[in-house]
Amino acid sequence: MGFIVRRGAKDPEPTMILRFTDDKFGLKGGYDVELFSDNLAADDSETSTTQTDIDTDELSSSASRDSTLDAPLNRRGLKFSLRGPVPSTYVRQSSASVSVERTMTKHGYHESIGSGTLTLGPFLRMLPLGARSSITTTTSSGARLAEKGTDHSFSVLPYTSGTVISRQVFPLLADTYASSNGGRIKLALQQTVFSATSNLPRHEAIAAGNAARVRGHSGSNGSIDASITGSAEIRIPVTVPFGSGRVQQDASLVAFADWMGAKNKYIAGFNKDSVFQKSSYGLGIRKSVQGIPLKYDITVTKDGKMGHFFGLGFDWDL
Repeated sequence: MGFIVRRGAKDPEPTMILRFTDDKFGLKGGYDVELFSDNLAADDSETSTTQTDIDTDELSSSASRDSTLDAPLNRRGLKFSLRGPVPSTYVRQSSASVSVERTMTKHGYHESIGSGTLTLGPFLRMLPLGARSSITTTTSSGARLAEKGTDHSFSVLPYTSGTVISRQVFPLLADTYASSNGGRIKLALQQTVFSATSNLPRHEAIAAGNAARVRGHSGSNGSIDASITGSAEIRIPVTVPFGSGRVQQDASLVAFADWMGAKNKYIAGFNKDSVFQKSSYGLGIRKSVQGIPLKYDITVTKDGKMGHFFGLGFDWDL
């Protein structure tokens, strides 16, 4: 049993999760049950987007209720997850979940949502010369029970979304270089494709926009229902001279290039470009300090803006 509380500096309410985990239930991987109250920090900059005139009556329609004028505020519900629901003879790694939740917007509009998600992978494949690749797929399907008009009737809005993540790691140079320099230089590639139908809930569209961020761009991508992103990194291990020998460090230099293209989720009453793209390149350093993985990146965006960013966490690997 675990209890998680987190709150950002600008969050009006904390996010709280009560989780029960067990490794029984007749499955090798076990299961999780979560009760959650999740604060949704929508980007306020979306509400400043140039808009056409919208009268009060329009705000009662489900399409307008789904606009940034009524951005989501929080969601509360129950989630049940299974680890390894698909027999390992067919798929080595898999997970599935079902959830029911109720969301509330800044203007007090409520919506009930039920959904199910299935993740298959990663499917790992060994390539020639020590290279590796993997692919992971996630599909979700559900329905929103949305208020329709001023008579408080409801309409069912089904939706589906899917994500495919492909990764490749290619070792560079010979093993003789690796043995004397703390490891092999690697070329790491990642590509992600996401697509969803038009009834995708707003908080999931905002989360998809956050997932498609490009390093160097600090602003939000807003709500999206389709995207393709890519990243290429050259990871160079670092070994520091020390006396007559050399002490290997868990540090590395990273040269990277990121790009993305996305399509905004339809927002009723707003004039906004439907498709947009971003890109950047830069240099970074990775180092663990007393077990804490630290990142520091210097970036240049396609419009020439420079920035630097600190972060925590390890880079992905296969």
